[in-house]
Amino acid sequence: MDKFVAITGGIGSGKSTAAEIIRNCGFTVLSADKIYAELLKEKAFVDLVCNATGTEPIFKDGEYAIDRKKISETVFSDPEKLKKLNSATHPAVMNELKRRAAKEKGVVFAEVPLLYEGNFQDLFDRIIVVIRPDEDRFAAVALRDGKDKEEIKKIAENQFDYSSLSQNEKTVVIANDGDGYELERKIKSVLRSL
Repeated sequence: MDKFVAITGGIGSGKSTAAEIIRNCGFTVLSADKIYAELLKEKAFVDLVCNATGTEPIFKDGEYAIDRKKISETVFSDPEKLKKLNSATHPAVMNELKRRAAKEKGVVFAEVPLLYEGNFQDLFDRIIVVIRPDEDRFAAVALRDGKDKEEIKKIAENQFDYSSLSQNEKTVVIANDGDGYELERKIKSVLRSL
């Protein structure tokens, strides 16, 4: 691997769309969320999540699993439990992400939704931050996930304030304030600069 580049942003900012554009340009793009989902198939990781949130594991379709609804209700109403969950799970996800990236060649990208919350920005050579107006973000998530805007707002309030970031030699901030073609144009411009 020559460079390790994070793609991040708040809920509904368009970071997954940005990651897909980069993937379509021929780059390797790993996903912290996908790794998390894969780790949830391991009993030890399920136990780690349940212990951190004070919830009980369940059996779903014959598999040992977490109770996603219960955990979501628990952590988004109790900031301390959210912090405990993140400090328990983020290192495991990031270690697996780094292990997979090390096997790749060239510039490797990783979609990392909670990069700043976990203080993992120093693991990356560059960071692409996708920002988008709150109204647009919340509407996109409501459409995608079927959640109500108040629930989405509560999730967003528990995330890092990406509007506080400024562009510098390591961090590129991309405003997702147009259509998909405009976002693609901006992403491709960043790729040329790498």
